[in-house]
Amino acid sequence: GGDVEMKRSARFFGLDFAAFQKRFSEMPPEERNRYHQKLVSSVSQAAVPVGDLTTDYGSYPGIEEFSVKAEGYAIRQGKYLYLGLPAMVSALQGVDNDTRKNPLYRSSYSNQTVSIEVALPEKVKGVLLMPPEKMKFAPCSLGELDLETRLVHEKDGLTPSGIVVREDVRFNPALILPEEYPQVLDVQKILSRPSSRMIVLEME
Repeated sequence: GGDVEMKRSARFFGLDFAAFQKRFSEMPPEERNRYHQKLVSSVSQAAVPVGDLTTDYGSYPGIEEFSVKAEGYAIRQGKYLYLGLPAMVSALQGVDNDTRKNPLYRSSYSNQTVSIEVALPEKVKGVLLMPPEKMKFAPCSLGELDLETRLVHEKDGLTPSGIVVREDVRFNPALILPEEYPQVLDVQKILSRPSSRMIVLEME
């Protein structure tokens, strides 16, 4: 076991959309192929593309989608299968100490939605761990990060067939004062936990 099929979708808004539109409208085919391969490799060195890279920069929001199949991506230990989710936010820029004496300045916007669809393998007995069903962060003036996870079931409504994780990031340029820093640090600690971007399955 351990073979995984995964689809990742990203949606770009605001300034991120403008940069996405400019980049792909000017990108030559060879560079686009290299970029697609880089995306695939970012999931796993063992990943191979399933279909082409899809980009839509002619309508709003901008959309980027690709699918992969990766042999041995999930780690099998006894009857348990451990699957790490790629491309999830696991750290906040500049948040690298427990305390801070000076303000933290973030100069960039981040305005995108990432959705990861995982097709579960056969003979899954149960889902023991997945990212929280709903989680919302709004630390001080930084903006918002929303995380949502749902199970997809077979037609019988009982057997899980997939998991969809969606992460919405709406971060603004911000000046975070030392007294506000603990709020951002708390968010960082939650995002950096393996359980925030890990799926554990019990197999038959």
